[in-house]
Amino acid sequence: MYQGYRRIFWGIFFLTFTINLGSLKILPSFAAYLIIHSGIKTLQNEHSSHLLDRASKASVVATIISILEIVFVWFVDLDNQSYLAVLWMTIIILIELILIYFLLVASTDILQHYDHKELAQEYDKKMRIYISSYTLLAIVIIISYTFSFITIMTLASIAMIILRIWLMAIVNSLKKVGAFV
Repeated sequence: MYQGYRRIFWGIFFLTFTINLGSLKILPSFAAYLIIHSGIKTLQNEHSSHLLDRASKASVVATIISILEIVFVWFVDLDNQSYLAVLWMTIIILIELILIYFLLVASTDILQHYDHKELAQEYDKKMRIYISSYTLLAIVIIISYTFSFITIMTLASIAMIILRIWLMAIVNSLKKVGAFV
């Protein structure tokens, strides 16, 4: 489990903090999703779970959508107020929400399988807080993007980065727990 959660951690890290060399993205989003997918596959090799299967499928969809995003940036003008830009942002946010949901639920399920009931309850609570907060922030970001509320969108984006850092801390702690499972 350690190796799988380690890869997922780094995938989320590179998804959150992009590294650019001029206008060239060193590690595009699809590569970060591939790293996450690799971590999920590692977990699947150790634990058979239909929830991990769903997380794996969601990571593949996220990878494909990230590749399509690159194509859109090159060939389609996604200005700030276009309906296509809002729709695209909504799809990306929704796929990421589904991916993280299934990953965290599967992790809780794995902990319960190994009779770590109290730890599973703790991570279930963290998962619920994360999903609720992410959903609320996603709605705020989409509405503020749609109506050009720049200040609100900036604050919600900062809150989303903080939430992602918390997710990295959750995955990092799962990595440590994995050594005892």
